[in-house]
Amino acid sequence: LAAAPSPQGVWRTQPGPKGGSMNVEVAPCGGQGETLCGVVVGTFNMNRPDLMGITLIRDMVPDGEGGWSGEIYAPDKGTFDSRMQIEGADLKVEGCMLTVCRSQIWSRVE
Repeated sequence: LAAAPSPQGVWRTQPGPKGGSMNVEVAPCGGQGETLCGVVVGTFNMNRPDLMGITLIRDMVPDGEGGWSGEIYAPDKGTFDSRMQIEGADLKVEGCMLTVCRSQIWSRVE
């Protein structure tokens, strides 16, 4: 079995309803191991300096299905179960609360 492509790197979130987006750096949590976290390293078209440095993606581990499972923090909404997976050149990030799931397609910046 080939290892799933790594989602490590910097990703631009899909623009929100008001056009704002963020750059999120996905890297090993605490700088080591295979558990991944994602930290906000840039914000665009949004007046939310409070989001800089916030950990959006938490405790992502390989799920054996080519993706990574853990949690995602949605500012102003809370923390949800999450899954992310490389799809072509993009990263599909999904958050679920009970049976309702929403997903975004993030674009690689670096």
